[in-house]
Amino acid sequence: MGSRTRVDKPNAEATPTPTPSALAVSDLRWLVESGRLRAGDATGVLDPGTQSSAWPPPVHLSADEQAECREILTGLAAEASAGAVVDDAESAPVGRRVERWVQAWLGRSRRIQLLAGSWPLRVDGRTIGEADVLVERNGGRELWELACKLYLGVPGVGWIGPSLNDRLSTKLRRIRDHQLPLVEHPAFVSQWGADFSARAWIVGWLIGPAQASGLAVSASNGAIWRGADLAMAAQGAGPGPTAGAVDGLRPAAGWLAWDAEAPAAMAYLAQQHLVQTWWLLGRGRWIRPARTADPALAMHPASGPGPRFTVTRPISLAGMACPSPGCWHEVYRLVLVPPGWAGRARALDSTTV
Repeated sequence: MGSRTRVDKPNAEATPTPTPSALAVSDLRWLVESGRLRAGDATGVLDPGTQSSAWPPPVHLSADEQAECREILTGLAAEASAGAVVDDAESAPVGRRVERWVQAWLGRSRRIQLLAGSWPLRVDGRTIGEADVLVERNGGRELWELACKLYLGVPGVGWIGPSLNDRLSTKLRRIRDHQLPLVEHPAFVSQWGADFSARAWIVGWLIGPAQASGLAVSASNGAIWRGADLAMAAQGAGPGPTAGAVDGLRPAAGWLAWDAEAPAAMAYLAQQHLVQTWWLLGRGRWIRPARTADPALAMHPASGPGPRFTVTRPISLAGMACPSPGCWHEVYRLVLVPPGWAGRARALDSTTV
């Protein structure tokens, strides 16, 4: 007699999540409203290998769902301000934190029913994959795969993760070929049924190289390209900064190698984008454009000889401006990478990232 395959049973209800912190609520608001990454000319400038066929179908919220989401986020912000149970979890990976934030929102939604969150599909004790979010809405059931990423564009190489262990095209293929097909796995179907569709929610930043002119030239077709975030790509935006994001701005962005010429390049960028000070962003603060009313933060004036850093790994800086007292906001996002970072990226075989 053959061995019997054992599969886990689905949870009847999703596990309740604590109230996110005020910072987390602001990040979630930006993630919801900032748009989606998609295939197109903008994203193909530095990564021509990322074709439309590699992109998974996105999550689309209706106007009513978006309106309710904004209402829920306002309530979550009030709960956090009132000292409700807060889930900061700043030590957790960004992807896991985003899952918890989205689950906190959906757990309070009347239009979208959260069936399960971070649900592992296991067969005979082996994890096949994990469903970030399982929901029911508009009479249908869906799996949502969530991803919040930051990639740096290296001409001739593509969009690479700052730690050199991730690549946009590889991430997209894994979502499309492994994560979303979980709904078709026999073990999933036996537990949840065969009526699930699968969609991806991919947000974050695409940041191209910042040159002395503040612009980057693609090695593939000579197009002028300014570092942009994923929302600009999702909207099909071309070169240059754009306005209209959450908090009324969507900053331009770029990356620089921290070498002898970097301080002068930073001074140029500060002049071009009206940066008054550079704010070194801590872990977990890179997700949305920075905004603060606290003048005591560890900032580095953009004027004078320029800031000095020890850059042994990529770090994120927000170029801040203060157009009115007590209102600092980000006008430029800069990622500093160690000397030789781009060379190491080029040396990596495409199968290793």
